[in-house]
Amino acid sequence: MAWLTGYPRDKIDWFPTIDREKCVKCAICMNCGRNVFAWTKEGAEVVRPNNCIVGCSTCAHLCLGEAITFPDLQRVREIYRKNGIWAKIKKQLKEEGKLTLSKMIALGIVLALTLFSVAGPHGTAASAYSDQSKTSVRAIKGEVLVTNRLDVDFSTFKVTFIEIGADRCIPCKKMQPIMKEIAAEFAEDVQVVFYDVWKDPEPGRKYGIQLIPTQVFVDADGKEVHRHVGFFPKEQLVAVLVKQGAKK
Repeated sequence: MAWLTGYPRDKIDWFPTIDREKCVKCAICMNCGRNVFAWTKEGAEVVRPNNCIVGCSTCAHLCLGEAITFPDLQRVREIYRKNGIWAKIKKQLKEEGKLTLSKMIALGIVLALTLFSVAGPHGTAASAYSDQSKTSVRAIKGEVLVTNRLDVDFSTFKVTFIEIGADRCIPCKKMQPIMKEIAAEFAEDVQVVFYDVWKDPEPGRKYGIQLIPTQVFVDADGKEVHRHVGFFPKEQLVAVLVKQGAKK
């Protein structure tokens, strides 16, 4: 379905702008599925502004440096209103059989159930991912701790291997099986922690992350002993752990 039914995209003032002074080169915007950005030695650059989906501002929300901004959405709403675009979209949906009463009711039920299961009966998040209790957290031996908690307990492991990335980042995905293998093989000595900075940018800020994936290695006292940026081959990663006294 065309979001701008009957209206030329190049007349819609909707695309990202990058503030170079704020850009920390986190490269999160390079995961844009519309190829709006290109990477240069100065960092990301907007090269295909009209590829940006009108109304989408995901890159701005995820940018670690908060360097990306968009025009006022109200201006886009005015274009939709003046040109009757909402009515055209609704008509198109009806013609395609996507806007029937039964489907609208079914969608409403699904959304209600989804919101209830995610938020809980009182509107509070039920996910352990967002739990921010006062007790510090640590990984179960042999498993990867997926969290957004910043108060990880390092004291019971010789080394804590912190992987900072995102579920949908391609090089980050390649690190996922390695994380699981390290957690299983070094269960007694190594704690493996994964932060998804697309879901919560705070861990990225805490550890000063500029590119993902980044691996940070911390000793039992919480002191950083090693850092690597990018995909980290397992044999090289293991060498870092062994150097810190970790054993299988």
